[in-house]
Amino acid sequence: MSALEGDGNVTNETTPWTTSEQFKTPDFICGSPDYDRSQTPRYEMCRQCLCVQCVSNVTYQLINATLGFLVQDKVGYSYKNLTFYRTEVNRTIITFQFMDELMEILAYGYQIQYQFSMSVLDNDGRRRKEISPLSEQMKYNKPTEIYFTINGKNDSVVEVSGDMLSFRCTSNGYPAPVLYLDSTQFIIANIFNNILISPGSPVHISIHDRLASGSFTCYYSSQFEDRVEKRMFVLSHSQLRLTSNKDVDKDIDIQSVGSLHFLTDFSSSFDVAGYPAPNSILLSSNGIDITDEVDLTYTVYFEKYVFGYISVNFTDHSLLKKSSNYSLTVNNGHVAIFTFSCADCKDVISKSCTPRTSLVYITSFLLFIRLL
Repeated sequence: MSALEGDGNVTNETTPWTTSEQFKTPDFICGSPDYDRSQTPRYEMCRQCLCVQCVSNVTYQLINATLGFLVQDKVGYSYKNLTFYRTEVNRTIITFQFMDELMEILAYGYQIQYQFSMSVLDNDGRRRKEISPLSEQMKYNKPTEIYFTINGKNDSVVEVSGDMLSFRCTSNGYPAPVLYLDSTQFIIANIFNNILISPGSPVHISIHDRLASGSFTCYYSSQFEDRVEKRMFVLSHSQLRLTSNKDVDKDIDIQSVGSLHFLTDFSSSFDVAGYPAPNSILLSSNGIDITDEVDLTYTVYFEKYVFGYISVNFTDHSLLKKSSNYSLTVNNGHVAIFTFSCADCKDVISKSCTPRTSLVYITSFLLFIRLL
């Protein structure tokens, strides 16, 4: 299996095939057909196709081996290619791949039996032949459904408030197919990129302070059958941040927005990312809270879940005369402080004074006309 540990590193483990003994010859013991689910498979082909592995505690100079199969009235052979067996210290391993035709036959759910035969030249130069009895019947069932949970939930959308995500994925079908995890994060780089997952074994990942919201998919894929998958969305609780801070792996004490413009309608806004929406927003300047004559709102972009913007609207324009530097304290379960400056406060003040100046001018002009 492959797991992302708390430090974010990928750890690879090799899971051996779990096939039971099916048939044997005097020298070889063969397992039942299965997929290779190890992180580094001996043969990549055995991830897509079923393979039978036969092991002997004897080594040979030369091997010519064949795996015969009986499918109802059809008899066939999977001929052994020399590249598919290897000799280790005091051991020989032969791997038979199910060819495309056999995989397509199996997809129809037929019963199947196997028979192993070989002709060898042993280390003493003697030629020998061995043949096994027919194995027990086996029925292959192709996978049609994925069972996928995140933190024990299988809802289409999972809201997570803790620091850990736990993924577990299995499927129907026999033998259990090779399953993969993939993800598409809304903000940060993708957490999973088509990694192998051992069926039923959980994969844990720490998401402390990370903007991990996004979609996660467990799937089975084969060139012989349709892809089968289940996708779930995760909304993880995290601090609201400027999108420029999306890759930071911990909460940020103070985030600088820079300069905001209020000239047009005495309001301005800036984009943030995080979840959930804030339950409180407080504006302050020079250490003094501003609770009146200002509207502070958070708006989520339509169907974007974790993307939104914070708006600041000064209903009392005179507040802009008192200071040009402000801070917003935003709390959604994680506290975030955003600082910003007013880029055009002088112009705003001039604009706010213009109507009054014009009124005084008009009143004086009318009075002058009356005196005439």
